[in-house]
Amino acid sequence: MVKAFCNTSFSTNTDDVKSVQVVLNDNGKPCFFQCTCTVGLRKDCAHVSVLLYVLCEIVAEGPTDLLADQACTDILCPWAEPKGSH
Repeated sequence: MVKAFCNTSFSTNTDDVKSVQVVLNDNGKPCFFQCTCTVGLRKDCAHVSVLLYVLCEIVAEGPTDLLADQACTDILCPWAEPKGSH
């Protein structure tokens, strides 16, 4: 079983973190998954697919150290920074 926590894209509330679980069978194929988001109750949310994509990428690239730095989505976009008055 793989468990991950996902920050929602449009919320800055730390209580909005979603829990995603994927159970893999002996062949490494997903046999059960769930997410605590609203769409996850229907079993077709994007959080599960992103977790599976990340797992595939980790397996394809081999063991690597995960960075403790900020993710690119944690950094304010340069076009969103205030420009100041003229």
